[in-house]
Amino acid sequence: MTLFPPVIWPYLPWMRRYVGENIRPLSPPVLIVSMPRSGSSWVGDVLGLSPKALYLREPITQTYLHSKESNGPRLSVFEVDSADPPKCYSQAADLAFAGIPAFGASIVTTPRQWSPFSRRIKRMVIKEVNPLALTWLIERYRPRVVYLLRHPAAVASSFQRMGWTMGALQQRLQSDTTTVPSTGSFWADQGSLQAIVLRRALHCLRSYPDFQIVQYEDLCTDPLKVFKDLYDFSGLSWSDEIARNIDSMSHAESSKDSGEYGLHRDSRSMIEKWRSAVSEHDLAEIRQTYLLNKPEYYREHDW
Repeated sequence: MTLFPPVIWPYLPWMRRYVGENIRPLSPPVLIVSMPRSGSSWVGDVLGLSPKALYLREPITQTYLHSKESNGPRLSVFEVDSADPPKCYSQAADLAFAGIPAFGASIVTTPRQWSPFSRRIKRMVIKEVNPLALTWLIERYRPRVVYLLRHPAAVASSFQRMGWTMGALQQRLQSDTTTVPSTGSFWADQGSLQAIVLRRALHCLRSYPDFQIVQYEDLCTDPLKVFKDLYDFSGLSWSDEIARNIDSMSHAESSKDSGEYGLHRDSRSMIEKWRSAVSEHDLAEIRQTYLLNKPEYYREHDW
């Protein structure tokens, strides 16, 4: 059992079984998915403001990263075999999509949402950061998918700042015939990796009827409009209070939250903030390998 869990009833076997079988959330659940460092925490937090939401922040990824199951480096982004997903990955996903919040406080961020008696009028909202798991997640849970994109140079710049090289992911994607062999350059490898992950995710989504693609840059340009559209798509209730909260979160002079996952920002300043952090040489490297893969988003004119 998690020490001092944010919600108690999932750890009472009889109540967990009764609630899980008899008091189910609305269907379909909503899945927000993106590459890490793409703004999905902001999107998840805002959708989680709805009084009709039951929000979980990365229940699958965080469970996996803290498990002992993986052999070798544990990565947020990795290919998931639909026929044989990692056991802890599958177990965490089953709990999350069933609306059983048997997770810690970093995942169950708003415990007051989770009264078992109001579940029938609420909808699961789950934020995850592994686009390469989309095929498995769609086949198994049939969620309504919000797929968030961000400029590859912005994502790579954030990765570098966090010290995430993702070299093991390069090895795992070598089976892709268009993968550019690793050059030893972080920026060149990021370009090819992000383009390949994007292509695979879009290929999965294009054969699925229930998804919406959102670009981070559009979200930063007009947060109220884009978030209102996302609320409508997700089947969540909108209100003036939510609009005020979004406005407050999107027009802060600087982050009000400590650490790398702050949710308050001057949204317009975030659109091209990466340009001041990426050298011309590094930008040329990631641009070349990314565009070599003929991506559908962030083409020549976006660089």
